[in-house]
Amino acid sequence: MALALTSPAFAAADESQSQDDPEIGSSGLSIDGEIVVTAARLPGQLDVPQTPVLELDEADIAAYGAGSISDLVAQLEPASGSARGRGGGGRPVFLINGIRVSSFREFFSYPPEALRKVEVLPEEVAQRFGFPPDRRVINFILKDDFSSREVELEFEQPWDGGYFRTEQEFTLLKLASGGRLNFNVERSTRSILTEDERGIVQAEGSRPDVTGDPDPATGRSLVADLNGLEATANYAKAFQESGASLSLSANVERQDTLSLSGFDSVFLTDPAGNTALR
Repeated sequence: MALALTSPAFAAADESQSQDDPEIGSSGLSIDGEIVVTAARLPGQLDVPQTPVLELDEADIAAYGAGSISDLVAQLEPASGSARGRGGGGRPVFLINGIRVSSFREFFSYPPEALRKVEVLPEEVAQRFGFPPDRRVINFILKDDFSSREVELEFEQPWDGGYFRTEQEFTLLKLASGGRLNFNVERSTRSILTEDERGIVQAEGSRPDVTGDPDPATGRSLVADLNGLEATANYAKAFQESGASLSLSANVERQDTLSLSGFDSVFLTDPAGNTALR
């Protein structure tokens, strides 16, 4: 009789204890009224308490339609610009895989396809890299293994003709084992445009009096002839364990221009005192 009367008490106690204990999932995490989300951090992401102002994955980056990282940075200016400081902050602080780079020229010509993720972080993060808190930080996370070769050609000419402008650019990029190798060669040309090609009226008294002399409008240019060449080579190696990086860069640039300022003129006087301009 005694055992029969006390059995329900043990059963009730067991049931109460079962209700108080949280359910344990197969992963060992409590799932009693909680949602636990775990995610791996990408190599190169910054581990900071501040929440990014903007995060872009590969699909988001492609949606901008930028032709290079330089173009992408220009389009991100509304999010990457800072309103702090006198007249607003300066240019954003640029990082590659969470490590500060020596110059924007190291990677400005990289294609956006080389990016795995982009983080725009608030001004407080800039202090971690030795900058005042009036500049935001853009962290470009690159793909581990990537290579590309790009050739870009441009031709421009006004509707009325007269001159034209061309641009040819070749870019080579290789990402492997934490190293970055980049070559960029750009050539630009522009033809000359003279006053006679636009029908510019010459000042009174400036035309020659001698038949057969050239029109002075052909000797004055409105747009100068241009021939330019620029070649850039960069190599960089990041050491994620120490946060250090090594970079080597070389740049060669040449530009030749030609403009016309008019023909030399002279007044001729004969023995009778008559004059002529030529």
